[in-house]
Amino acid sequence: MQYDSVPKAVFPAVDLSAVGAKDTIIIKGTSGVFLPLASLWTGKEGRIDWSRAGYDPSQVYADVDQYRIDVSKSEFDTFIITL
Repeated sequence: MQYDSVPKAVFPAVDLSAVGAKDTIIIKGTSGVFLPLASLWTGKEGRIDWSRAGYDPSQVYADVDQYRIDVSKSEFDTFIITL
């Protein structure tokens, strides 16, 4: 945990699981900052694959550069995706 003007948790390297109402997404090899008062995760870099749906993760995946997850809603916004 860190604190500048607001409390935040900084994660230098993590595999992140985001569980929504109807789906779960796993972002592997990511890093980011969680702002608990804003219910916001801001991440950078990582890989999403669809192995849970039966696809080969070495063939079907998306590399993300920057993204946000509003943990109070099930929202996932990507800024840049490199395929």
